[in-house]
Amino acid sequence: MKDKAVSKSVYIPTSSSPTQADVWLWYQNAAIELRLGVLHESDIDHFFNPYFGESNLLNWWKLPYFRYHFSRTFAHSATFLLEHPTTGTIVDIGCGCGSQSLYFALKGARVLALDIDRTSLDILARRKCYYEGITRRKLDITIAQADALEYDYTSLGAVSGVHSIFAFNIMQPNSVLINRLMLVFQNNGRLAILDGNSQCWRSRLFAQYRRNVWSPKQFEVELNRRNFQIVKHEGGVVLPPVLWRILPYWSCAAFDGFLSQSWLFPISHHILAELTPQLSSFQR
Repeated sequence: MKDKAVSKSVYIPTSSSPTQADVWLWYQNAAIELRLGVLHESDIDHFFNPYFGESNLLNWWKLPYFRYHFSRTFAHSATFLLEHPTTGTIVDIGCGCGSQSLYFALKGARVLALDIDRTSLDILARRKCYYEGITRRKLDITIAQADALEYDYTSLGAVSGVHSIFAFNIMQPNSVLINRLMLVFQNNGRLAILDGNSQCWRSRLFAQYRRNVWSPKQFEVELNRRNFQIVKHEGGVVLPPVLWRILPYWSCAAFDGFLSQSWLFPISHHILAELTPQLSSFQR
């Protein structure tokens, strides 16, 4: 699959259901925002790291890898959270510079964008103003600088969904975070998490990638204990960026999907889970 030329104007998501193509166009806005001056030169390093850093939207040869790893998984997450049958706040934990928070809000959701880093949130606030200006409508995003383990989620009213990209396992202990969120979760509240896979070969062989965090299997066990039903759980990506550039996209996607059937290979894992209607012992 060849990459299409990046548009000269930003892409605005419609109210229709998220698709991988829709999300991919949205992510490409980052480079366009930089050219248009929405993002400042001083924002570059901060904006494109950490999770954009490995794939790097500014690096043309890594774009197919980014497209598969982030666009595919986020399209699934966004569909899962936005198509919740009831209206509630979507909490974007570790929102960073807000690409996902903005996407949710442009699709019509009410969002809490939560992060502890002030610089990231300042960039998000600037981007929010920009998109409000060009769409001529107010985006329902509450931007909060706080520790996710200490934030008072009861101030939000009902929470319909929680989203996280490579932030959830940083917020330890995860059990405390999940239990705090469950105090405000609606019945059928949904979780969409993309995070590092502590069981992959890289983590097992190299100490610098090793972290004491929940493994994919532990995620399932802990969520099941809290009456969550696992709707989808899969590996994020296996093949390195160079293979995504030199081989056909469809062949990489097929081979990657095959290898991801074992937790030994993918460097990340993506989990979608829904709280069942009956109250669990962990809820109030």
